[in-house]
Amino acid sequence: MKGSDTDKWRARDNLFYGGGLGLGYSNGWILNINPQVGIHYKKVIGGGVGFDYQYYGTTAASFQSIGPSVFARAKAFDAILFQAEYVQLYLKESFLGESYSYNAPMFLVGGGYQSGGENGGLFLMLLWDLIQDPYNPLPMPIIRAGVSIGF
Repeated sequence: MKGSDTDKWRARDNLFYGGGLGLGYSNGWILNINPQVGIHYKKVIGGGVGFDYQYYGTTAASFQSIGPSVFARAKAFDAILFQAEYVQLYLKESFLGESYSYNAPMFLVGGGYQSGGENGGLFLMLLWDLIQDPYNPLPMPIIRAGVSIGF
């Protein structure tokens, strides 16, 4: 029936969630948290916001980055992902009691694979920074793995 409540597009019915979480130890503790939330259209194109936090620490030094992001994502054949994402990183490094803070923008583009079909699953992406700000210490490409629910 045209105009009924079932025909209306609602944002809450088209939300997707996901992100990544990493923890490790290699000459110091490594932690990465990357939650994202977005809205999709017909489960093939979507956009949203995210947050990225990274920490690496040893007894003599530590590095932290934190930053909000906005992204657009497309999916083909229920498995191939394409993504563009702008991230504004705020970085802090400490070494032997001295601290340094700076900002570094990133414009990431790339793609990857998602298992699980149209309702989400595990994903693996490779992303490259097109800005390549000299203050950005992250190696390229960025390898991102995680979970997506609803996309």
